[in-house]
Amino acid sequence: MAGLLFIRVREFEPAAPQAARLEWVRVAGDRLLSGMTQCGLEDLPRAAENERLVVIVPGTEVLLTRTRLPGANRQKLLRAAPYAVEELLIGDVEAQHVALGERDATGLLPLAVVSRDYLTALLEALETRGLSPQFLLPDYLCLPVNDGAWTVLATAETCYLRQAAQAGFACDSANLAALLGIELDAAETPPARLDLYLADGVDADTLLPPDFRARFPELAVECHELGRQGTGEWLALSLSAGGGPAQTLNLLQGPFARETGWQSRFGPWRAAAAVLALWLVVQVGFDGYRYYQLRQERAALQAQMEQVFRQAFPDSRIVRGRLKAYMAQLVKKMRQGGGGDEFSLAQMLSEVGPALGRSGVTIRSIQYRNGRLDLRLEAKDLASIDRLKQVLAANGKWQVESETTSRGGKVDSVLHIEGKA
Repeated sequence: MAGLLFIRVREFEPAAPQAARLEWVRVAGDRLLSGMTQCGLEDLPRAAENERLVVIVPGTEVLLTRTRLPGANRQKLLRAAPYAVEELLIGDVEAQHVALGERDATGLLPLAVVSRDYLTALLEALETRGLSPQFLLPDYLCLPVNDGAWTVLATAETCYLRQAAQAGFACDSANLAALLGIELDAAETPPARLDLYLADGVDADTLLPPDFRARFPELAVECHELGRQGTGEWLALSLSAGGGPAQTLNLLQGPFARETGWQSRFGPWRAAAAVLALWLVVQVGFDGYRYYQLRQERAALQAQMEQVFRQAFPDSRIVRGRLKAYMAQLVKKMRQGGGGDEFSLAQMLSEVGPALGRSGVTIRSIQYRNGRLDLRLEAKDLASIDRLKQVLAANGKWQVESETTSRGGKVDSVLHIEGKA
């Protein structure tokens, strides 16, 4: 059996590839052939002649969705796919790479969306080490797939969910219950069981508190401890033993396909996308100049929206993925007058958000549970925190308490916000 050289990207910024944090392990079937090694880009090994090179990227970089696109020609589908998911994206569609999965039983086509700049920079960085991966996929697609069940891998900071062979996402652990609740509500056929794999020190009742269990009483939760096995090793073994990377959704398609020479074909893709966009405009009868104006206005609005999201959630690991889609669902729940915790969270954010945007503080994390919003903030001085507290308390609806410390010329504070009784 051919083995895998499994390289997991922990952190990677296109502007600073040499600062990347990675780890690698060799695996065959259900056996580790080496221990997991953490390293930088310069210390990565090369694949042996009989090994397949698999690169795993953070799932928070990849949005996995489904859409209904007619046709069977995959080249045409690849050209049309970015525009089919345009409404789900934050930022310009031209800046995204879209890979295709296999149609499900209902005819829906899975699509994986990742930043083109991120993917280009990562592949170029690997190329400097003589590495050319055969497969590149998000980490949550390494999780096992079981009939009638969804699988969750929970660590202290991040949770990974796989709903089907080509469906899943990653999120902050503190937000798992809220986001999982949205997914369960939206599922046409909810799972009967949740297989929950817990890294060392992670508590299942904290991840999925009693109010979540009461809301989904028919969902059986089976907990499994990883023990001493590291998260990366567990992901590598799960992928290898579960049929290998060929059973997942490979991001290396279209201009990034290994066999087509992704570097040489990067430029022509832009031309093909422009031709497709023009054809669509002509087909629906838009006036070209007006279409250009609308496109420019839309791009400006998208840029403003992205700026607001990134200012409000600079360190959140959900911004690049499903934030826009989730917020749309939360707004829909608000309009319908329902939604439990998600409704309360959306309502609270809609009222607290403007004050946060004007405060000049930096939001490091957001947690919401049982009607209380906890904001971890960073400010230049204590006065900024005090002003924000005064503004929030001024409307008479919120009870605001804080825990504040000063270090290194900066102020760290946690605001606890909840409605007055």
